[in-house]
Amino acid sequence: MTDPKSPLRSFFSSVRLALFLLIAIALTAIAGTVIPQGSAAPEFAARLTPSMAALLQKLQLFDVFHSLWFLILILLLTVNLVVCSWSRFPASLVRWRQARSPAPAPEGAFDRLSSGNRIRVTGEVPAVAAMVETRLRKRVGPVRTAPGRDATILSAQKGAASHFGVYLVHLGVLVVMAGVVLGFFLGFEGSLQLGEGEAADAVRTKAGGVQRLDFTVRCDRFVLEHYTGGMPKTYRSDLTFLKGGKVLRRTPVLVNHPVTFGGYRFYQASYGTIPGGGATLALRREGRALGSVEVGVGAGFNLPGGEGRVEVQRIEENLMHMGPAVKLLIRTPGEERPLWVFQHLETILKEQPNLFQMMPMLNPAGFTPYEFALARLSPRYYTGLQVARDPGAPVVAAGAVLLVVGFLFVFFYAHRQVWVRVAAENGAVEIAVTGRTNRDRVGLEREIASLLKGFREGGAG
Repeated sequence: MTDPKSPLRSFFSSVRLALFLLIAIALTAIAGTVIPQGSAAPEFAARLTPSMAALLQKLQLFDVFHSLWFLILILLLTVNLVVCSWSRFPASLVRWRQARSPAPAPEGAFDRLSSGNRIRVTGEVPAVAAMVETRLRKRVGPVRTAPGRDATILSAQKGAASHFGVYLVHLGVLVVMAGVVLGFFLGFEGSLQLGEGEAADAVRTKAGGVQRLDFTVRCDRFVLEHYTGGMPKTYRSDLTFLKGGKVLRRTPVLVNHPVTFGGYRFYQASYGTIPGGGATLALRREGRALGSVEVGVGAGFNLPGGEGRVEVQRIEENLMHMGPAVKLLIRTPGEERPLWVFQHLETILKEQPNLFQMMPMLNPAGFTPYEFALARLSPRYYTGLQVARDPGAPVVAAGAVLLVVGFLFVFFYAHRQVWVRVAAENGAVEIAVTGRTNRDRVGLEREIASLLKGFREGGAG
């Protein structure tokens, strides 16, 4: 029991304090769910009044689960559970020691039993007692037998460990909170943007710093699929993880399908386009179509007639506000000729009919007998990855398992003690059964009825 002379100990072992802290933590979790956290907080704060945004920021409500006061609540609940468990453990240990073997029947346990707890069978007391012991051991557990001159008393029990279910619950909560604290101090959250073909070994943290990785992550390809209406359907990053130049793993990362590597978890968070994508060029010679070719900056192809080589120097999404354009350099044995090819050339010529006279390098047919056309641009995407490391996650998972097991012990596992008296009674043998349990009295009564039924069947004849 709690020492009444220690008010501090009484306070920290109080059930009221535990309930208050649990409610406070639950409300905190609700706040952390309702109020956008982390990277989503600035957009939400922009919709608030400056004073309200400043208040929420001061209360650390934009990062609830990493706030100082949330950590204080966790630590207070930890102290509460430790003190509470420590105060009550000696009494539970005594009960455990008492429950290690079947206890003898309490005095007067069989004095006022109803007829429903008694049956009569034929036979001799020793034989009936042996039958009862066999069935009792099979249905309940180890049996303690106390033969007497007038009667034989048999004791059995099961579920003694249920007394420690509450301590498993307490331990589970403590382990969960230890995982939370571990994640608080050693966890990490950041973001990483990689263009197709780019690699990085560092991540930008939420606080604006840099977290170095002991490996390199590379985005090999970004795949974007659209619905018929043009809305994004799904997007995926094909990542390669390397260390010392050696490929360790290749794997896709999709929305809601993160990937774990090197203790870090990578989530598909966003995407966008960056300069330097590809382009599709259509080629004609003397009015006859020769097909198309996919090119990128720095790539090139030979002209079909062997007159020279075409190299792509620049790809612009909106050159001089005239739309997508590609700068080509045509190399021949005698010269190098630059040439710009626009995608929406007809629209441009309607606004500036004399464009080719003023700027011949914008004429896609300026290198005879060839004519170039820009069919389309293939944008170069970057992937936005959210990167997190939480060393407390497996600890939290272990605590959750302990909680589930503890609650199973507390609510579905009862300590039941059963006593059976076998005595001669008016030419027959009477079997009387009584019991005690720490919970689920109805279940005990059903078990006694089932035992009596088995005893009757075993003792018949």
